[in-house]
Amino acid sequence: MIINHYGYNTRTKESDMALLKLQQPVVFNQFIRPIDLWMTPLPLHRKCTVTGWGSTRENGPRVNRLQEVNVTILPPDVCNQYYLGRIRSSMFCAGKDGGGADACQGDSGGPLSCFTGSRYELAGLVSWGVGCGRARRPGVYTKLQQHTPWIYDVMSDQNRVYTDDLTNEEDRCGEQQSSSCDHAPGLIGLSVSQDGEVSVENVTQSCPFFWPWQVSLQSNGRHYCSGALIHRRWVITAKHCNVRAKEDVVALGVHDLRFSSSQTVPVDEVFNLPQDGSFPPKSDLSLVRLSVPARFSSQVSLVCVPDEDEELDDSWHCVTTGWGAVKITGRLRSSFVLSVTRCLLPVWCGHMGQRALCRRQTVRLHQNI
Repeated sequence: MIINHYGYNTRTKESDMALLKLQQPVVFNQFIRPIDLWMTPLPLHRKCTVTGWGSTRENGPRVNRLQEVNVTILPPDVCNQYYLGRIRSSMFCAGKDGGGADACQGDSGGPLSCFTGSRYELAGLVSWGVGCGRARRPGVYTKLQQHTPWIYDVMSDQNRVYTDDLTNEEDRCGEQQSSSCDHAPGLIGLSVSQDGEVSVENVTQSCPFFWPWQVSLQSNGRHYCSGALIHRRWVITAKHCNVRAKEDVVALGVHDLRFSSSQTVPVDEVFNLPQDGSFPPKSDLSLVRLSVPARFSSQVSLVCVPDEDEELDDSWHCVTTGWGAVKITGRLRSSFVLSVTRCLLPVWCGHMGQRALCRRQTVRLHQNI
């Protein structure tokens, strides 16, 4: 089955893309793998790679072996200068000012892949151009980031889902990933030095992707709060994080903040639980709706939400995870996911409402986790 984009314009080449449904699922192996879609605006001047079996020169013969060429993402105003205003918002151009690096006949529809530091992501599709490799005539590509909502809507409507998505979400939640790490979270303790500095004891670096529901809330590429994935379209976090719809992004499948996450999804809407103005707040809670559904993988899955009638008691052993500081005076957060096991204590805290959990340690200690 072929589904053409409803917005495709044969004259301007806007929305030049189509989705193909295969007759049977692909079997992944060391030579066959899917690629993630680039979800955020493309950085200008980033070097990316075009691959295909097209001609290696204008009007030349096709090739039998896969070829690749590195091209540079060019600014929209430069592209429009070269193409007299024909570059629309759903397109971008890439190449070199002096020419010599370009897709060619037979490469149409092929991928332009950009390296994030840990993997490649699909940023564009070969669409059109003038000649091949000409100076001041870079290749023009369909911008995938502009079309991700349509892609996921079509895949959902036509049951175009990955094998991981076929499992009922409630059955999948809370599944930790197997790991060969030789350490496990220890019990938490507080340490106070002679100068009054308070730190958390027994904090351990988590095994990579052992907590696949952990997400990083980011603004302008910087982590500022954490959250948990409870549905492929929803993240739960603290209201005091003040997540901004249409501005912030949610990074999923991330362990080390110094590297790109496996998925970065813009925030669509934020729903805050009403507050009564008390402090500490009785309900410090926000629901964050993702602009597109999360894609489940070995690095991304859901955490279970307790049933309404479930009660937390002192038999529960809980783990806090995040990239927050491990000292109250610490300014730098950890780059890695840290985990701390916490036992709920049967003590009553007079200043805490019934909706908040009571623990012996300082309430503010991990406010930014």
